[in-house]
Amino acid sequence: MGLLSIACSRTDGSVPNVTSYVGEPAHLVVVSDDGDSLIHAHPMAGMNPNAMMAHLIFPEIGNYRIWLQFIDDGILRILPLAVQVVP
Repeated sequence: MGLLSIACSRTDGSVPNVTSYVGEPAHLVVVSDDGDSLIHAHPMAGMNPNAMMAHLIFPEIGNYRIWLQFIDDGILRILPLAVQVVP
């Protein structure tokens, strides 16, 4: 299991206005490099929407792609990320 910290910011330095998206502050879609594993997760409840944390249980070590989805000022943002899970 891993704890993923997510801090939202904008390239111009302003603070994002993160609001609920389909009932959650954000959604994470996680896929293993081989495509055999798919995880859908949400940040923990009660957190600051610009500084979130999510518990993820990765099925095995390896590389994963993550897509973070959230609403900022009424615009759906989808950010691609990559992580490597090590023992």
